Amino acid sequence: MAVPSGFFKVVVDPKTKESQAFLLPHGRIPSADLPLYETSIREVERKTGLNFLPALSESEQDRIESAVSNLWPANLAVWAKERSAVCPSDKN
Repeated sequence: MAVPSGFFKVVVDPKTKESQAFLLPHGRIPSADLPLYETSIREVERKTGLNFLPALSESEQDRIESAVSNLWPANLAVWAKERSAVCPSDKN
């Protein structure tokens, strides 16, 4: 049985049309390293052969799928520290 070397995560807000996409390896990843795996939806589609937004027009797909989001917190070290204070059992 073949086991993929990683997995993807694609999130789209249908109201704002903002999105985020990640291509991640299997295994534990420190929270601070997550921006290293952020990519465009278009890249996830290219690697998987899937089409995530087929109901949208071509122009909307191009706008949403080609962008790499800036939604992720800019300073993940601060975010991770704040999160661990709220969720002490979570090991980033």
